[in-house]
Amino acid sequence: MNLQTPLNVLCTKKITFGCPILDRVFGGGIPICSITELVGEGGTGKTQLMLQLALNTQLPEALGGQSGNSLYPNSELSFPIRRLNEIASNNPFLEDNPLDKVFVHSLGSFDELLSIVARVEPFLSNNNVKLIIVDSVTTLFRTEFSNNGADMSRRQQMFFKIAGKFKMFASKYDLVVVMTNQVVDCISGSSNESIGNIETLRSSERNVIPALGLSWANCVNTRLMILKSNKINCEDGKSEASTSTKCSKTSRTLVVIFAPHLGPANCDIEINSDGVFGFNSS
Repeated sequence: MNLQTPLNVLCTKKITFGCPILDRVFGGGIPICSITELVGEGGTGKTQLMLQLALNTQLPEALGGQSGNSLYPNSELSFPIRRLNEIASNNPFLEDNPLDKVFVHSLGSFDELLSIVARVEPFLSNNNVKLIIVDSVTTLFRTEFSNNGADMSRRQQMFFKIAGKFKMFASKYDLVVVMTNQVVDCISGSSNESIGNIETLRSSERNVIPALGLSWANCVNTRLMILKSNKINCEDGKSEASTSTKCSKTSRTLVVIFAPHLGPANCDIEINSDGVFGFNSS
């Protein structure tokens, strides 16, 4: 279990995934009062799931939301406003102008994230923010720090400083914090290989681990991961993992790496015009 887990992480309120299957498999949604991390390589659907959560936050509690707004610090090249609008237009439970309730702030550097953390608290309370999404934290930490000893030590200190602030916001304002993280290739013997419930993680036929290392892993309360693979769909209905593109189809699986409120669980997911949805759970 994560050494940094606060006692109030077991708060029962959640924000729905917007899919009954995903909610059933993963304990009703994303828990408030804590930090949830979503890990995956590019193209797995991390950002699409973040957009879905930002919209679901606006729903009333009876429908799995928090009747609140979202703050979305974004370090990716551009914010996918068209995709957000597409998902919103296919959700009949949202009120008018749901995009007006997602406050996007572009991040160009780690210092900008620090600046937001330092001055954001009045904004959270005045705008009924119930979800903070940082997409992605990896981009900011990777570009600002080198691999020398001094920088690595400073980076670790910043991990705990940033995470501590976000946990305080989550607890004080009963909100959800979700951060996306990327993956790196797994080096045999790495101490990161056995973090959580799964010892070997395979995505796109590679052994991978979450980026940013063990120090960052201890800063988040819950870690979910999307794994991607190619499967051959044969005419006789049989399937097998393969790197071949012949008759292949990309599959994605959302898994629990660690969580104080969940045991081992996974669910295959698909992405369509309405958003991200689960099937074939276990």
